[in-house]
Amino acid sequence: MNYGMIRFMIGRFLTAAGLMMIFPIFVSLYYREAPTTLISFIIPMVSMISLGLLMSTIRVKQTAYFAHEGLVIVGLAWVLVSLFGALPYVLLPSDFSFADAFFESCSSFSTTGATVFTDISGFPRSLLFWRSLSLFLGGLGILAVVILAIPTSGSSGVFIMRAELPGKKLSGRNRTSIKIYYGIYLALTLSCFIALAISGVPSFDALLIALNIAGTGGFDTGHKGPAIYANPSSTVVMAIFMFIFGLNFGLFYLLLSRKFEKIFRDEEFRWYLGMIFVPVILISLTLRPYYQNFAQLLREVFFTVTSTISTTSYEITDPSKWTTLPQIILLILAFSGSMSGSTTGALKIYRVAVYVKTFFRELLLAVFPNRNIPIRFDGQIVPDKKLAAIHRYLISYALIFFGMILLVSFSAPNFSSAFSAVVATLNNTGHGLDIFGTAADYSVFSSFAKVVFAFGMLAGRLEIYPILILFSPATYKKG
Repeated sequence: MNYGMIRFMIGRFLTAAGLMMIFPIFVSLYYREAPTTLISFIIPMVSMISLGLLMSTIRVKQTAYFAHEGLVIVGLAWVLVSLFGALPYVLLPSDFSFADAFFESCSSFSTTGATVFTDISGFPRSLLFWRSLSLFLGGLGILAVVILAIPTSGSSGVFIMRAELPGKKLSGRNRTSIKIYYGIYLALTLSCFIALAISGVPSFDALLIALNIAGTGGFDTGHKGPAIYANPSSTVVMAIFMFIFGLNFGLFYLLLSRKFEKIFRDEEFRWYLGMIFVPVILISLTLRPYYQNFAQLLREVFFTVTSTISTTSYEITDPSKWTTLPQIILLILAFSGSMSGSTTGALKIYRVAVYVKTFFRELLLAVFPNRNIPIRFDGQIVPDKKLAAIHRYLISYALIFFGMILLVSFSAPNFSSAFSAVVATLNNTGHGLDIFGTAADYSVFSSFAKVVFAFGMLAGRLEIYPILILFSPATYKKG
């Protein structure tokens, strides 16, 4: 284990994260907020930068690192930035407990969008901005920025990219892939902001919503949430961009390269389209008798489906009042998530497709046990080693899922609340069937349960292993 390089990378990461706090400080100055608000950001900013510089200035003898170190760096960095990111909530004159603040911070950086605060209308604008900015940074994968600034990392940066930016590489070089990824991410976020502003959303709220949609989180803006902008143009803009941010960013690279035929040949993209438009049709047909205006029905259903599958969980209607079939479909979409290589959470469509194909292959093998039936994706055979890794991920996911239910059950009001809260946090959706649209439900859980949810959100964002490895004794053994 290269502890020197781990310390160095964490130091650079904390420095970069600390510098990001300059933006909410600017917001606080612009709106002339109280000095205590400024101090609540200055203290964690100075702390992170100071600690980061101290850790990264000590000489590193061996600069190479591999998968083991890469996972530890990513997992530890996300835990630390969530701890420091919780300080503004605690330092503000309020009665927020550290468990609540840590939950909120983890929810932001993990791009979950869940909240324990029932009323945020009194929050300073700088804190509202920090929530959305940290969510945006979590979707961006801020740790990968460090790779661009470290000439000594070489090809080792791929081990961070695998944990933070899962999916297809956009280029043969890691640094080039990161630059393309971030360029697309920033351009789409800016486009979303401009489109929302044009549709009539106030500029500050449009900025927060754009940051949230980009990170597929779904925090409200401190008033009554996006429901107050429920005019056809703004909801259509939000739905379109939630759909866009559920796509693999590699598809945009193909679009810019004018390789249009490769986009439609991408099998995961076709699955993604099917898992949106088939549910939209089924739910619309089911709910048609309850709507007089078909255009409103279609708009609300498409918005809700894209919001759920992208794990953004913005709402312009209350799906808990829909009939049973639409709720079950939404629950399936919440487990699925969108495409790999996007900013969304949950299992990802690529894995879901492999699981479905494995199911049908096992049915055929039961009838024809001696037949060789490989699993193909994008026209290519999925190697056995990769299949085994995909199946192991499902086992790890299931163990964590039921383990979280067991741990939070001690303070859960009922089973459905515990189940839906775990679905919402581990899949980074923010809301589950029992807590659609209500932030108050998380406040009924104990501090211990909130910490469990917090680590579940981080595990879901980082695809489990970077967080699990922090709790493994083998990680800290020599040799």
